[in-house]
Amino acid sequence: MPNTKDEFYSLIKLADDGNSEANWMVSVIYQQSGNNVEAEKYYQRSIDRQDDYMGPSAVNLGYMYDKNNNIKKAMELFHQAGDAGYYGGYQAVGTECFLGRDIPLDFEKARFYYKKAAELGCYECQYYIDNWDGVVKLKMKDLKIEK
Repeated sequence: MPNTKDEFYSLIKLADDGNSEANWMVSVIYQQSGNNVEAEKYYQRSIDRQDDYMGPSAVNLGYMYDKNNNIKKAMELFHQAGDAGYYGGYQAVGTECFLGRDIPLDFEKARFYYKKAAELGCYECQYYIDNWDGVVKLKMKDLKIEK
């Protein structure tokens, strides 16, 4: 992580020259500082290049779209990350289906995507699958719905 403005500009130069790790760092720094326009540019670059940070970039960018009420674009990015082998993408799809905030609540779809994420290495998702009845019961209680 850069400690000075000059180090940050050097990091941007590395990112602009094709360094995928520098590109990732610049993306995250911009997002955390609230400069979503620049963050989106660098995340999209990672996605377009299909570099080592493509999956996490797609998920982070997806969450940015979700926060701005564009769930359709967010879900596209989450699927893209999952399809590329990054479990965080399918985990995000499963979570959206499980929470039912911006899309209809759908436990069957949530379980399906958590299972796909677990197959890619998501231990948290595997826990959900292994304890599915209890997880759903807690959610139903949270929603004040009797089963």
